[in-house]
Amino acid sequence: MGKIIIKKVIYSGENFSFESPELKAGLNIIEGKNGNGKSTFMNLIYYGLSGKVEEFTQSNKETHRELTQDKNNFVRLDLLIDAIPYSFIRYISSTDITVLSGVTDAKVFPINRSKNEKEIFSDWILSQLGIDTIEVFQGTHNSKINFKDLLRLIYHNQELNPKKVYKPADLENFISDSELIRKIIFELLVGKTFAEYYSTFAKFKEKEKEKTIAKAILDDYVGSLRSHSSEEDLNLVFLQKAKVEKEEQLAKLNIYRESIRDQQRPKNRFYTQINEIKSQILTNELSLNEKNKSYNDVANELGKLRRLRDNVILEVTQISKIIHSHEKLSLFSADTCPYCLREVNRVKGHCVCGSDIEEEQYERFFYSSDEYTDILKSKQKSIETIDVAISSCLEETSSLGKQIEQFENQLEEYKNQLTFWIGEYDFSSNRQELKQADDSILAARSEINSLMQKIEIEEKRDSLQKRYTAINSLYETLRDSVRLLEAKASADIKSKVDEFNTIYNDLIINTLPNCRSATIGYDDYMPIIDGGIYKEASASVAIRIMYFFTLLKLSLDNADVKYPKLLLIDTPETAGVDSENLKQALSQINKITENHKKEEYQIILTTGLGKYPEAFKDSVLLTLSDDEKLLRPIEISS
Repeated sequence: MGKIIIKKVIYSGENFSFESPELKAGLNIIEGKNGNGKSTFMNLIYYGLSGKVEEFTQSNKETHRELTQDKNNFVRLDLLIDAIPYSFIRYISSTDITVLSGVTDAKVFPINRSKNEKEIFSDWILSQLGIDTIEVFQGTHNSKINFKDLLRLIYHNQELNPKKVYKPADLENFISDSELIRKIIFELLVGKTFAEYYSTFAKFKEKEKEKTIAKAILDDYVGSLRSHSSEEDLNLVFLQKAKVEKEEQLAKLNIYRESIRDQQRPKNRFYTQINEIKSQILTNELSLNEKNKSYNDVANELGKLRRLRDNVILEVTQISKIIHSHEKLSLFSADTCPYCLREVNRVKGHCVCGSDIEEEQYERFFYSSDEYTDILKSKQKSIETIDVAISSCLEETSSLGKQIEQFENQLEEYKNQLTFWIGEYDFSSNRQELKQADDSILAARSEINSLMQKIEIEEKRDSLQKRYTAINSLYETLRDSVRLLEAKASADIKSKVDEFNTIYNDLIINTLPNCRSATIGYDDYMPIIDGGIYKEASASVAIRIMYFFTLLKLSLDNADVKYPKLLLIDTPETAGVDSENLKQALSQINKITENHKKEEYQIILTTGLGKYPEAFKDSVLLTLSDDEKLLRPIEISS
């Protein structure tokens, strides 16, 4: 299944910056005292993966001042997803993530879901990891599981209450932190068929809603017909049969009428009819000319829109290349010579040439990276708007084409009628017989029209009935599929929980000396230690971290498990756990990875100075101190 390896963590701003050493597969340790930036390091990773960090928000009561007061600042993560390199760029306070891949490919994804967004960042990264985006129904509320929901069992944050196990949801409420949501997170990361089950269940619920609406429309239509008609309620077959019989009767009446007309032929009778047809031909030709002019106007507008779209697409491609080149090579900046592109040690308040200048006046001639991103987003939105206009033009040309065809056919019919009447001679007949024939023909036509109206009504009812039947058939099929998948998923998750319990029990009894059994419940997947006996608060630290270790080992041992083999552990020294017990807990990392190569997983651990087993010394990637904190001020030359 999908695997994430983070290679580098970068923070860039006008006042502060940070670039991590290259992280490797396997275990990576960042150590330091409190206040040196360990949690900030983890927050940067979580923020770059679409998470919400309260301290990075200016409106929050407690803020990370260096970040919230910095300008033009962003987080960049260089990482591998199944060995394919990507870079994620997210500006502080932004709700978008720019994904860079290849040489020029840059896509901007929104983080939050809305009706106007077809694809968000979560949809994209879940598809790369082979995990379906599923919809969850809780009463009248329905929502989709996002990647940051799954991070609740990937990111072991500093939690004051470790008994909760799961990292708190970014937006904590009774829906986002419900037992159902937590179970689904576990099942998606561990189960083999739960993604298919929940995806099918979402389709089933949607079809159930369609079925209810279709049934209501059908019942309402049938009820309306019964209340407005007292005639015999014939079905479509009998109505069509009655129509055929009436049409045959009408054909015989027309033959009879023609025989009467052929008896005598007076003169000067058809002049009125001929003049009337000529008038209709003239009116029709004028309307046809207007429609042809409208069609040509819309066709010209369509050509302009298509050329405009091609130009905007070219601009998007050029801006993508600029963003990628700027992020990779930093070609342009306020301190770059415009002729040779070399960096100039510019004195603040002076131009590159040395003249005095206001800083605001100087900087406005350069775009920053986030401005280029905003331009890219604006251009992408422009393409969508142009596509809507093109679609509207295509619909209008199609409609006008059909109208023109109708006018042309009608004109041809009028001309044929004119030819017929000119070629006919006037005739006379027995007026009384002709009147009786005409009356019978009118009555037959009236009955045919009435039958046609009834057929139209019956066809609509038949269409509504067929639609309801088709929807109900799909509903029944999906219901059966849901039942089968539910049974299959339940059997799968039971076996995974059994496997989880074996690993978890082994890790716990090797960590807590006074513990004899550790499992998780089949109903809520939460830890049960010694059958539910109370344990001291410090034991909850090991109970929680072993839960995360077990998930990682389960993913390494079982190819069906979709856990992305990435574990983020932020300073687990909470709830009064002593140093030796913490080291004993962390030493279990060797146990869960002993039969696997480092390239198969990644663990990033931040902890206090030396608060890890001695055997992990070689895995220390970065040591922070009061003199070497995470965020370094940028020195501005004067």
